[in-house]
Amino acid sequence: MNRRILAFLTLAVLPLMVLGQKKPLSHNDYDGWKNIRQQSITDDGAWIKYEINPQEGDGNLYLYNVKNKTTEKFERGFSSAFSAENDYFVYLVKPEFELTRQAKRDKKKADELPKNNLGIKMLKGGNDISIERVKSFKIFEDKGAWMVYLMEKPVQEKKGKKEGEEEAEKETRPQSRRPGGAKGNKADGTELVIFNPVSEVKHSFKDVIDYNLGRDGESIAFVQSTTDSTKIKHFVVKLFSVSDESVTEIFTGDGDLKKLTISDSGTEQAFMFTSDTSDVKVYSLYLGQNGSAEKIVDCSTGGMKKDWSVSENGSLQFSESGKRLFFACAEKPLEEPEDKRLKEEKYSLDIWSWHDDLLQPQQKVNLSREKRRTYQAVYHIADNKMVQLADEDMPSVRLLMKRDGDIAVGSSNLKYMKMNSWESTRYNDYYTVDVKTGERTLVLEAAPSSVVF
Repeated sequence: MNRRILAFLTLAVLPLMVLGQKKPLSHNDYDGWKNIRQQSITDDGAWIKYEINPQEGDGNLYLYNVKNKTTEKFERGFSSAFSAENDYFVYLVKPEFELTRQAKRDKKKADELPKNNLGIKMLKGGNDISIERVKSFKIFEDKGAWMVYLMEKPVQEKKGKKEGEEEAEKETRPQSRRPGGAKGNKADGTELVIFNPVSEVKHSFKDVIDYNLGRDGESIAFVQSTTDSTKIKHFVVKLFSVSDESVTEIFTGDGDLKKLTISDSGTEQAFMFTSDTSDVKVYSLYLGQNGSAEKIVDCSTGGMKKDWSVSENGSLQFSESGKRLFFACAEKPLEEPEDKRLKEEKYSLDIWSWHDDLLQPQQKVNLSREKRRTYQAVYHIADNKMVQLADEDMPSVRLLMKRDGDIAVGSSNLKYMKMNSWESTRYNDYYTVDVKTGERTLVLEAAPSSVVF
């Protein structure tokens, strides 16, 4: 009798146990997971935006109207932003995932791949706007309705240009100061559009390779570039004023130009430039003010270490007040002598010693980064003074108070790098650094954790 009862209970309970077991996850389940990102809310609390993206495939952008409690979906939307005064909502739209994937499988060139589009939704009334083949966009953060977007290269048409198009295109390109004018120049950039979606006013400029804008809604800086038949690049830096919609040329030169940046107020601009045409280039730092740009730092500037120069691998940043310009320096790049040996006459050998601070595999991993290592410096604009803040003995500097603080925090782990091979603790020496003079004071030695001031 007991056996019959036991068998009955087993048959009754077993199905419940099977149903109660959780289904194990597989790799196929991971593909169905989604994440929420790029969430933000307008300052007045009226609109909320967010993205929902799968692990692979097409995601969606959502815009929620708090007052009406309605949600609008923008298929494949991403990288969105609200205008400073919440007049409009701007975003990019990716091409379909499968369309891009198939184009890559077909080994199409980068210019032939599907490109992003730009969408603008008017939040206070007006027609929504869609623009095809847009590379990037930027908007003012603090005020104003103006925005800037950079187009992709136009699709190459098999038919010749219509009469008058070619002449109109030449008129908007920067004219070369070199003998022969712009004849035969090749465009390096694409069309830049400065646009006010509220007033629908638009300004267009050809051959733009870089652009930036301040936070205050007043100034937009951009670089136009062409290359002549001798492969010399010609650059023009211009400044667009939103208040009167005027354009001012602040710099022109032949060589190479990088890292255009602008202060929050828009009254200062900076970039790196060199007239070198060789493969190894030494850059100088330029500052734009009052409608023109002048060189402020080069290898001979007071405060520059011997055999050092402005490094193209560093970034340019103004302090929030615009009174300081931070940049990076490093050893001056030198052109290696030509190696005339045959390939079979060359040898490759890695040499490592247990005396080295880092293990040999770690040295190889870090090699590329070390070749590009830079050291923080600052230019005090009012004093026309450069100060080197970091160097080989103290490689890292952390700036405070939005780069307006008179004290920075320096750190160095050089004395403790060998210990990293057998200890998990990462030791550092910490310094206070006077931003005005570069003087440093050791305040913590062999600190076993990150220090916050």
